[in-house]
Amino acid sequence: MSEPVYILGGGRTDFKRNLKKEGKTIRHLIIEAGKKAIDDAKIDPAEIQAGAVGNFNAGQFTKQLQLGAFIPEIDPKLRGIPTMHTEAACASAQSRCYSEPNGSWAAFTTSCS
Repeated sequence: MSEPVYILGGGRTDFKRNLKKEGKTIRHLIIEAGKKAIDDAKIDPAEIQAGAVGNFNAGQFTKQLQLGAFIPEIDPKLRGIPTMHTEAACASAQSRCYSEPNGSWAAFTTSCS
């Protein structure tokens, strides 16, 4: 049986930024978007029981596929929670909702490019 999914908050980064010129990486985008989403949701990060990063094609450009590993860097209270990465083109975040609807999950999505 399907459980309802609630989106409590969202955060995004500008798609057209030049990270190389800024000296930043996909890690910085995940942290930035994650902090914005948690602030928007007005929740304590300690309430989040697991997290997922949805992204399309980061591995090809960054040689880093385990994007969920960056979630604990968003906030120290997220350390020790299970994390994962989903990839389904521009539906990466949505595919996260279908994979494990139980518990208090947070899905952090970077730009689709």
